[in-house]
Amino acid sequence: MAGPGLLTQRRGAGVLQAAAPLVAERELQQTSWLADGSVGARTLLSQSEDRLPAIALGGHRGMGENLVGKEQGDLRPRRFRENTVRSFVQAAQAGASFVEFDVQVTADGVPPWAVREDDDLPTLAEVFKGVPESVGFDIEVKMTTPDNLPAAPAAEVERMVSAILATVDRVAAYSSRTIVFTSFDPDVCRVLRARQARCPVMFLSGGGAYAHVDARRTSVPGAVAWALEAGLQGLVLEAGSVQAQPEAVAAARRKGLMVLTYGLQNNDPAWVRRQAHLGVHAVIVDDVERIAAALHLTPVPAAA
Repeated sequence: MAGPGLLTQRRGAGVLQAAAPLVAERELQQTSWLADGSVGARTLLSQSEDRLPAIALGGHRGMGENLVGKEQGDLRPRRFRENTVRSFVQAAQAGASFVEFDVQVTADGVPPWAVREDDDLPTLAEVFKGVPESVGFDIEVKMTTPDNLPAAPAAEVERMVSAILATVDRVAAYSSRTIVFTSFDPDVCRVLRARQARCPVMFLSGGGAYAHVDARRTSVPGAVAWALEAGLQGLVLEAGSVQAQPEAVAAARRKGLMVLTYGLQNNDPAWVRRQAHLGVHAVIVDDVERIAAALHLTPVPAAA
């Protein structure tokens, strides 16, 4: 979600050129890991003694954001570098059914930081190649528009969306992988929805946790209204906003929207269980191993 650690689209053959839209008549890809907590035949959530409803587990940037406890000045890195193939694969092996990661299109092709040779920051195409197809992708389109501007320039939205869709269409045209697009930028979501019909698009919202001049970004009702207006398939809400407004989950679902959540609160197994009962489809967490163990999720075999 917010913060550093972006996958990059390096400049290459056609990567930053305007791309033709994905075929509009393609059927909307079934989001099995959102609908019933499963990917194919793999069980993600066992029916425990308290009959916990199914909920899918997503790994935030793989095995979690690298910098934890930032508000206390604690900058201890996690074992796996965020937004890398190694971290994504490990998250799946720990029990996640999908991984969330940030994508940004660069102009010079240089990743935002230098890392070890065996754990490099990959391109989007390399992620598709390196992560088992059974693992779903939540691809967050990361914009850098300042919060004091009402909207990203249309040309920049087009540049980002065209490059990303061109790559996804090229590497996943015949893939069975479940793919979801998300963004905090409402206009990016609108363009993604208009340009393709294969992958669901969901609006990321802090639900008022972050200040912004765009009213669509500053409340849960505003996020619901925009998702419906833009024809989006769902929302990804900050977990704290759901704690404060638990009724928002049922309200969104009644309008046909899927609901995912993100945030540090999702590292608490009790809160994740509560969300399952509220009807949340999936949670994105940093502490994948802890939540997977608490919910008795079945890991993906290493050879998948």
